[in-house]
Amino acid sequence: MLYNACDVFILPSLAEAFGQTALEAIACGRPVVGFNIGGIPDIIKHKVTGYLANYKDADDLSLGIRWVLDNQRYNDLSAACRSFAIQNFSSNRVVIQHLDIISNNVL
Repeated sequence: MLYNACDVFILPSLAEAFGQTALEAIACGRPVVGFNIGGIPDIIKHKVTGYLANYKDADDLSLGIRWVLDNQRYNDLSAACRSFAIQNFSSNRVVIQHLDIISNNVL
């Protein structure tokens, strides 16, 4: 309910292995603004599912927040977030990826 109550999710982490909260927000159709670090670029596709700011650049992070909030195509951005999450991180997709890894590594 919290993700659905916001217009943008801001993830100002300076270190992030995966970005579970970013994925949760995107799955709810909420664009994410965060730094280009660690696993964040696997979740945030720049200007597709949110905005990737330069590492430790607060001004760029602020630009990203403004970009999302002022985006004339916000509904399309939101839909792209949801679609990206389903295509890349749904349980069915993750199972298929794991099975592919297993089948390619078994002799």
